[in-house]
This record gives sequence, structure tokens and C-alpha cells, in this order.
Amino acid sequence: MMNISIIIPTRNRPYQIKECLNHLDRQTLKIDEIIIVASGNDISNIINEFTNRLNIQYIYSKIRGQIHQRNLGKKEVNIESDFII
Repeated sequence: MMNISIIIPTRNRPYQIKECLNHLDRQTLKIDEIIIVASGNDISNIINEFTNRLNIQYIYSKIRGQIHQRNLGKKEVNIESDFII
């Protein structure tokens, strides 16, 4: 069975992160880890709503830019298969 890791780079999109995590929570395929790399608004309160159901690692980056956030997330992946949303 394949292990799955999801990387979500984001900036100032708290509502969309909550919606995305709701969708990931309802997946029938098991997601082993979710790595959220964010800049801008602090979204830790949203992430805390899902920590009992999803394995989430939250990284706050002061450096803006989706490429930087993707690369930072890829460094933290502990699974052989990863996907970027």
C-alpha cells in the first residue's frame, strides 16, 4: 500500500485552508501526513481543529513565495509519495 503525504503552501487564505482540510478529512484513501507551509496570517487555530483527526505538521515561514514554501515542505516529507495542493 502506498503512503501519501500532502504539502499545502499557502498565504493569507484561512477559509480555503479550512475547506481543504475538511475535504482531506473526508477522503477514503488514508493520508499519512499533511504538511502546511504558511506565510501571512497565523492559521494555527484552524489547524488545531483537525489535529485529532489528521496528522498535520504546520510550518510558518516569514519568507513569502510558493516555490520557497513547496521546497520547505518537501524537506519535511517523511513518506515516499508526496503531492502538492
